Amino acid sequence: MVEARPSGSVQGAARMEAAAQAYGRHGWSVIPIQPADKRPLIPWRAYQERRATAAEISAWFRRWPGANLAIVTGALSGLVVLDVDPRHGGEASLQALQASQGPLPTTLSAASGGGGRHLYFAHPGHRIANRAGLRPGVSSHFIPPQFSRAIPQTIPEPFSDC
Repeated sequence: MVEARPSGSVQGAARMEAAAQAYGRHGWSVIPIQPADKRPLIPWRAYQERRATAAEISAWFRRWPGANLAIVTGALSGLVVLDVDPRHGGEASLQALQASQGPLPTTLSAASGGGGRHLYFAHPGHRIANRAGLRPGVSSHFIPPQFSRAIPQTIPEPFSDC
């Protein structure tokens, strides 16, 4: 396991832990990730099957006070996220997908660290694999969340099977 160096303030760590606890109470599976990175600080695959306990979350942020936070998307969390990366043709790919499959519904959109955006949708209830490279610049996978209480729309079936 890779250990992050504490880079955040005590207040920052408390806010991140509070967000993680709130997300957990909302039913989302969360994990700590390296500061300014997407790499998990813990073996995360178990959290596709179960949610972290409040005690685990507290322990993570005591151990890594500078850690960032990710939601493990999928059926357990009830979320699918499309990651659109314009550096790799994501906007053009998303337009092509919508031209062939129909438009996506309006939903929560958050800026990503790489200058792109994340589109949040309710999980459709059947297995959807993490897909890096769904199309050039478009992926579906777990990502660090932006703090929001918006309720996402359900992703349309054609997009969930792409």
